[in-house]
Amino acid sequence: MRKNVKCLLALGLVFALLLCGCSQNSGVTVSVQSVAMLTGQGAVGLMDRYAGLVEAGQTITIEKDQDMEVKEILVSVGDKVKTGDILFTYDNETLGLELEKKQLELEQLKVSIETKGQQISTLEKDKAKASKSDQLDYTLQIQELQVDISEANLNVTAKEKEIERVQNLLEQSEVRATVDGSVQTINETGATDDYGNPQPFMTLAQSGDYRIKGTINEQNAMSLMPGMPVVIRSRVDDTVTWTGMVDRIDTDNPVKDNSQMYYGPSDEMTQSSKYPFYITLDTDEGLMLGQHVYIEPGVEQEQTAQGLLLPAYFVVDAETDPYVWAANNKDRLEKRTVQLGAYDEMNGTYEIVSGLTADDFIAFPDETCVAGANVTKYSEENFAEMPMEPGMDEFNGNIEEGFEEDVPDEFVPEDVEEPNAPEDVEGGNAVEEAGPVG
Repeated sequence: MRKNVKCLLALGLVFALLLCGCSQNSGVTVSVQSVAMLTGQGAVGLMDRYAGLVEAGQTITIEKDQDMEVKEILVSVGDKVKTGDILFTYDNETLGLELEKKQLELEQLKVSIETKGQQISTLEKDKAKASKSDQLDYTLQIQELQVDISEANLNVTAKEKEIERVQNLLEQSEVRATVDGSVQTINETGATDDYGNPQPFMTLAQSGDYRIKGTINEQNAMSLMPGMPVVIRSRVDDTVTWTGMVDRIDTDNPVKDNSQMYYGPSDEMTQSSKYPFYITLDTDEGLMLGQHVYIEPGVEQEQTAQGLLLPAYFVVDAETDPYVWAANNKDRLEKRTVQLGAYDEMNGTYEIVSGLTADDFIAFPDETCVAGANVTKYSEENFAEMPMEPGMDEFNGNIEEGFEEDVPDEFVPEDVEEPNAPEDVEGGNAVEEAGPVG
């Protein structure tokens, strides 16, 4: 009898260990998102936010004479320049040879005109002595020579302008900066843009006034309008902000996108076009050229809630025993009890009074959420890499494209109930039944 009891205890212990092992490591990897990104400091799903780049308010393009050879480039990309600084020089020797060649061509044209004029004089004398039947032939020869002289005169005018241009280049073989600024690009190889158009030889970013450049896709392009106020927020410290206004949305120049969709093949008929837009600033004090920032439509508002404002669909059993699926300090998924504050019906958010901090990572509650599952963390730095369900590519919250404020009904998971729905209270939901309580 004692032996049977020991066997039963041993079997029970093995069974318990197996259950423990299953609950602690299910073999499933769950994606978890940064609470800091999901809550009020940008609010995925609550408001649009776009990535922006500080650039010069005016870009000066400097073209190279296509007929001339550059002897030396005296600046590099990123160099600061002052008005009058030498940027590059032309090869004077090549210019001198070019001038001599054009002057010789001009002399040949003038000699040709003089020769044809003498031929016309000779023909006119011969015509006067010729019979009436031969005079028509002389007339045709004279007219042909007159046409040649008119064409040669036009070439003389064009050649004189070419000589004048080369002479000016010889006198000004040093190309200088016309503004204070920094060297933005140098195109030594004759590169072209995405549409095959030649790029300028050199561009300067003018110092002083800055503007913000962002990109927006065709799905949410209508959410921005010229004249709309915006808030520019530092990526380093989100309490540091600037204000400005949407200046224009450049729909005539779509941005080329080399990214690929996560699921299946794609072509130009299934991809979304992106367009640049520009923000004029009320003040650019404290901004640096090339700085990365966030662009938020609207005016800056004070946050009245004391806790974090979390989208309600991340909270399970909000009316009874609220919890979220969170990553623990061992990067494993756990059921985390949270204390809720006020519910914002307009924005669909709960105030999280305790249980979560901005440093935590949480998962969207679905059937993959089980205690002990491995997690893959996504924050603002790598959120664009987060895998999505097929068809969700236009609503993936990519920070580079902005976040959709209203998600169509067909993209709302059926397993997630409304936060105040009675079914959550009485019957539970699919998330509660998906895995063991940890």
